[in-house]
Amino acid sequence: MSGIHLWQEVWVWKQLSDETKLSVLYLENLWEDTGFQAEWAHLRNLFGVKRHLVVILEVDKEVTHSEMNSFPREREGNLTKITAEKSQAFEGFTDRWALSPRIQSALHCVLCREFPADSGHKLACLILQAACIYCPSKAMNIPLRITVSDLAHAVALMLYEDLRNAAISPIKWFHPPTRWEPKCAYLAKVKAILKAEANCDTQQPEQSLIGEFERLVGYRFHDPHNAIPALLSLAEDYYEKCAAMQGTQVSNRNDSTLSMYAKVVYLHKVKGLTGWKQIAGEVMPEGEDLEDWTDRVRKALPVACRLLGIPFEEGGEFSENHL
Repeated sequence: MSGIHLWQEVWVWKQLSDETKLSVLYLENLWEDTGFQAEWAHLRNLFGVKRHLVVILEVDKEVTHSEMNSFPREREGNLTKITAEKSQAFEGFTDRWALSPRIQSALHCVLCREFPADSGHKLACLILQAACIYCPSKAMNIPLRITVSDLAHAVALMLYEDLRNAAISPIKWFHPPTRWEPKCAYLAKVKAILKAEANCDTQQPEQSLIGEFERLVGYRFHDPHNAIPALLSLAEDYYEKCAAMQGTQVSNRNDSTLSMYAKVVYLHKVKGLTGWKQIAGEVMPEGEDLEDWTDRVRKALPVACRLLGIPFEEGGEFSENHL
């Protein structure tokens, strides 16, 4: 899939919950669907037109109130009608494409051009990062370039919501530990960075851990190695805070598993496939055992739906031999 292999090279991806990763991967499946592209373009145009009309009516309302202290009921009704039309259109879009709550929220923000008030620089950086991943991609057959920008914004919003409550780093250039990373591995990584900085013959650069620490305490070390114990103590405390906020449950779902989950949900919820073997035949690699993958799909779908927050209807809707 288009952006996934690139995301794996981005450190922020490793901080995300399985739920958010799966939402991003599921959204990528949707975005590659030409039907989704067409409906999104229509919905985007509808919201743009309605937003323009609302601005006109709101300005007209302010002028009318200032001049006559009244506002014609007909125009008040137009405002209500526009709001209802947008809501109805988005609800229909949400139902047809089985959007998870995270995806719904992100896409609605994109359509309304309403972003979190506290987002600031972090969201802007995530949007830029996502845009760098999606915009140059040749793999995604998206005729309207603007929709790629929309995808980048939606993905960035989901990442931001997952990261916004992360523990604040005590040192500007500390990267947070990746989810499920052992403390000893994280501290060893930090220690290796610190030793490399301390062994550097030149003055500590501004974007170094030791250099930032010296700036914060207002003291320049004669021997940079002397700063390492204090920084390792900060790193250990930071690890504990991040672990407490992220939880300690270990996830064994790698990106390949989550990609399979996303595809399985897409095939069932959007494309309407109802046979376990039928879905398994679509997702399994060439040469693999169909029965084995049928069992994997049977176990994966309810878990994937739960992670996404969309309903999974157990019962007679599935067949064993739909091929």
